[in-house]
Amino acid sequence: MSQGAYDYLAENEMLTVATSSKDGVPHASALFYVSEGPIVFFSTAETTKTGRNISENPYAAIALGDAPDPGQDWSYARGIAINGTVDKLDGDEAAAALALFKAKYPNLPDTVSAAPLFRLNPTAIKAIHKDITGSEDFEALGMTFRRDTLL
Repeated sequence: MSQGAYDYLAENEMLTVATSSKDGVPHASALFYVSEGPIVFFSTAETTKTGRNISENPYAAIALGDAPDPGQDWSYARGIAINGTVDKLDGDEAAAALALFKAKYPNLPDTVSAAPLFRLNPTAIKAIHKDITGSEDFEALGMTFRRDTLL
């Protein structure tokens, strides 16, 4: 499922980025993003709560999920969760990430080139989907789901 999980990640447009302050106070934000395989790039102003948290505590987690169509077996739910460290990009790395954003979101204004860009460097990745072989089962709402640890 690893390539399928990364394709799933690439085909979506928004995900939840969870950060915490240096004191451990959690915060979650829905953000637009781009990805290359398991690497996630996102942008947020450094003055936002997410931006301030990253500067104080450069760790984050992302989550993305889909519920099945109404009436479909719940085991068709899909999701991916990635934990990792966060780096603010500059120079060639920022330019490469910006090119990914422009390719995925062609209607971005020219001012996007001034936006701060960040990279989530994965340290743990888990995915759920009916079609994966999975390495562990877990239960939620009385159903058993299959989860695969990719990293």
